[in-house]
Amino acid sequence: MIFDHNAYGMRELLPKFERLANGDKLPAELDWARLAREAPEATAMTLVAAQKPKLAVAFRAEWRRFKRGQTGEPSMRWAPRFRAAQKLNLASLPHLPDGSFLFQAEITLAQPMLTKDDGLFSVSDNAARRDRALQWPHIAASSWKGAFCSAVRLLGIARDKKSARSWDRIWGFAPESEAGDDEPDRSRAGRLSFCTTFFNRVDFRLLNPQDRVKRSGKDPVELEVVPEKERGWFQALYVPFDQPEKGAAEAEAVEDFHIFAHGTKAMLRDTGFGGKVSVGFGVAEDGLGSGVVAVRQAGVWHKLPVVSLSAMVGLKPWGERSDA
Repeated sequence: MIFDHNAYGMRELLPKFERLANGDKLPAELDWARLAREAPEATAMTLVAAQKPKLAVAFRAEWRRFKRGQTGEPSMRWAPRFRAAQKLNLASLPHLPDGSFLFQAEITLAQPMLTKDDGLFSVSDNAARRDRALQWPHIAASSWKGAFCSAVRLLGIARDKKSARSWDRIWGFAPESEAGDDEPDRSRAGRLSFCTTFFNRVDFRLLNPQDRVKRSGKDPVELEVVPEKERGWFQALYVPFDQPEKGAAEAEAVEDFHIFAHGTKAMLRDTGFGGKVSVGFGVAEDGLGSGVVAVRQAGVWHKLPVVSLSAMVGLKPWGERSDA
């Protein structure tokens, strides 16, 4: 049995929909705008269950018009406070050890970003991933970490004898990994953590797969995406919590920041993030909004502004810092 509020909505809507004629236009006797706003998933699933495929297609079009008209979810009155809460505040962070660094910047999508929601019901067959509580479209911290790892590998920085120490510091290792042959039961989390990035708006795109023989497509695929020009906070925090040897924390942080800077630029600009990156989805602009790299040394945070991803690659925070 499915315990979901959409199931109860379907039970109430089914008798009403069974009496409707299956046409290309939505009958005026029902308030379809309200259904698109308040119960889109239940309405879409009930129309399919009532064997009204044409009405289901028409309702999806109504729902798309409603979603395109929204500039924030679930309500714009939440947007300023919610976006402000996403940004990490150095003053509110605990007393992190020396060698820690924080990168935060507002990125702008150059191409649409595609993610996949795992919700039980959805109006779109390819819905964007959303926060379960607030329904804001987002890319999860775990997705950032996976995309970053792939970008670093494509840069040629694989886990070999030369880079094993940096690799294990950044990503950590599991008990069965080859990191601790002398201590096979040990494991450790990585020093680098990412934050979930939220966006305000979704839009729709169509992919039309082509037949290799006929060179034409007949079954377009609708995708719900976060559109280009949307902005969101990208944040990553590096913390040497494993207490490196005295004097080694800064040297290790410098080495790991070099990998982080090159990997982040490659991920956001070249290899992409989210789904279908091979066809151009999931790319950010080089310019950054309110970009900053903050490093911790001698118990004090030092901040350095960053205007672009290209500029971050050549940055040396421990040698060119400015107090803030």
